[in-house]
Amino acid sequence: LALIIDAQQLVINNDPLTYEGPYTDDMIGGEWRYDTVHFNEAGLIEHAIRWDESIVVMMNDL
Repeated sequence: LALIIDAQQLVINNDPLTYEGPYTDDMIGGEWRYDTVHFNEAGLIEHAIRWDESIVVMMNDL
C-alpha cells in the first residue's frame, strides 16, 4: 500500500493539474462499509465531508 500512496504522491507533486483528494484508507469496518468494500450511508456522508474539505483547501491554494 505504501508504494501505491508514494506513486500517487509523486504524480500529485509533479503535475500542476492533479490535486490531492481525501485520505480514506482509515474508513474500514462496519462503521463505514456495509460489505467491507462499499460505503454505507455513514461512509458516504464522511467521504463527502472529506472531499469537501480537500476541495476547499485546493481552491484556497489557487
